[in-house]
Amino acid sequence: MEEYLLGINKEPVIEDEEIAQFWSGLPENLDKLGRVIWAENPVAGAFPWCTGEDDISRVWHPGVVEGETYGWSGAPDIVAEYKNKIVLGDLKTSNGPYYAKWPGPECPKNEYGMRRAGFLKYQKCMMQLGAYALGLEHTVNIVPEIFMIFVATRERAQVFAVQGGTIEKYKEKWLEAVNKYYLEILPAQQAAEMDLELIDGDAQDSQ
Repeated sequence: MEEYLLGINKEPVIEDEEIAQFWSGLPENLDKLGRVIWAENPVAGAFPWCTGEDDISRVWHPGVVEGETYGWSGAPDIVAEYKNKIVLGDLKTSNGPYYAKWPGPECPKNEYGMRRAGFLKYQKCMMQLGAYALGLEHTVNIVPEIFMIFVATRERAQVFAVQGGTIEKYKEKWLEAVNKYYLEILPAQQAAEMDLELIDGDAQDSQ
């Protein structure tokens, strides 16, 4: 994907049949993107402060709770232009399709599990893009106007594109998840680790 977007390899030869199935259908969707700003890494050495010693390029955010460091970092897949708007994209491979809506009563019973799983994966990826979007704005002053999810399955390729209020919705969902992690999940994990240390200490004292 990276080499394709950068024009390094526009006609990849994929000998592995299974990988070829996932790649089929993606090029025609990736071709809709215009100027590429970021493809796994910033293009043409831009934003050098984003690339670490491990050669992975990340964006980050310190968090929005005053007086607390509720931060995160992550490595976006794609930042590009589409019809003069900034796109933040993510590429996913999946054994089943993604769905943008929870399965309703009209959903056939034999498809309910598949559609439910597809929606949960879609929602998780949208929150991930919300985290990247906040990080991009903080780290490199880029504000995505469109989120795109490129889904590669064996049968077909999918593209989901959202903008406006939906982007803001998933930014908020991400921030809610961050606050829950730092206020509830992390303290509980730390308390559990403390209990384990105390138990180990008691065991050593009794020997």
